[in-house]
Amino acid sequence: MNIQSCPDTPEEMVAYAESTRRSGRAERALLILKPRVTQDPTDIRALLVLGRCLIDLDRFEEARNLYETLLSAAPRLSLPYLGLAHGHLGQGEANEALAALDGHELMFGLEVPAARLRARAFLLLDRKDLAREALQRVAGLAASDGGFWIDLGRLHHSLDDAGRAIRCWQRAARLQPRDETAHRLIFEGSVGLSWWRAAARSGLDLIAISPVDTELELRVTRVLILAKKLNEAADLIEKVTEREPDNGEPWMLSGLVAERLDEMKEARAAYHRVLQIDPRNSAAAWRLARLAAATGDGAGQRAYLNRLRFLTPHNSRVLEACATLDLTEGRWSDASRAFRQVLLLDPSRRYLLGRLGEVTRRLGHLDEARRLLMRHLRTHRGDAGAWLELGYAYRGQGLAEESRQCFERVRHFSPDGPLEAKARHEISVLDGRFNSVRPVLRLARRATG
Repeated sequence: MNIQSCPDTPEEMVAYAESTRRSGRAERALLILKPRVTQDPTDIRALLVLGRCLIDLDRFEEARNLYETLLSAAPRLSLPYLGLAHGHLGQGEANEALAALDGHELMFGLEVPAARLRARAFLLLDRKDLAREALQRVAGLAASDGGFWIDLGRLHHSLDDAGRAIRCWQRAARLQPRDETAHRLIFEGSVGLSWWRAAARSGLDLIAISPVDTELELRVTRVLILAKKLNEAADLIEKVTEREPDNGEPWMLSGLVAERLDEMKEARAAYHRVLQIDPRNSAAAWRLARLAAATGDGAGQRAYLNRLRFLTPHNSRVLEACATLDLTEGRWSDASRAFRQVLLLDPSRRYLLGRLGEVTRRLGHLDEARRLLMRHLRTHRGDAGAWLELGYAYRGQGLAEESRQCFERVRHFSPDGPLEAKARHEISVLDGRFNSVRPVLRLARRATG
């Protein structure tokens, strides 16, 4: 509808201007009002709509002047006070806005729109506590006002009261089920608190009322995984991959879900799809290396680890996995180099000193092995495996008593299991070698008659 075809009566013209403003076309509403205000500058209703248009267009000084004129002409009207406060707020004049709102409260008592403006004024003054108090005073009057509960929730959240904030936003969502803002705030707030189940529910609600948004769907998928809602996550991933088959991120999430469902074949297929889309994706290569390790596929694990070393040559986690695989396969020199490189890149991984000590012992460098193992045991005193290795190192140097003490430590820190059995065996060997020659000979004589 153009301006020439809008209603001719003053009441219809003003109503049409207001509906135009509410639809987000404040500039056009001004054009509709201009003839009416020129014809009758005392038309209060037209002037009130004109003031709202000026505020929508951020023409706050003009709005403030208009509302001051209206207050002089009609001091018993509520809206000029609110408009004047709004104009002051638009210009950053918090105290002047509060003065206008005090006048409004004296005339009309507590009202929700005035309380929301008062809260904004206190926020400009960095008084979040007073802003929250201003809204809480009228909570009983705002039972059906979703926007009010969104504002109050934001204030609770800014004051680090996330639980109350989420409850306010949930109330707003019940009042306005199709309001994206309320559902998004619930989702973000729940994620911030690690309330994964609540976040999953609100995320799915948000997806249901939002336009197609792949980024949002993937975020909600991650939350569903954390909430252990794996079937819902799988359904959402399928929806995204059908729409965007060449997007690697949903395939990566598909692999993670399949792993958690113990569907390793499907997990591998998903990660391979990621690498087809992006051959440099280190996350997918890492997951495939871990899957290969879990199934005892050393060759497959090494292939993916070598790929990762090419993609991320200074990744200490990858180097540690390579070193551990070398250790498992008895490649002592390779393991030694890899462990030393890891410790050079990331000195915080001091727990690897024990493994490096083991490798060094196996290479026959017993003095250095002892030094490494003793450094490790200063910070990991209960590591029974390190005590066992130190015992072997002492034994290799012919230090029987020190070796025995280390094996006793193994039995102390690991009273059950294979390490204790190994230590017990080593102690029996030491005892047989140094303390039990005669009993053994007697047994041998009895056996031979």
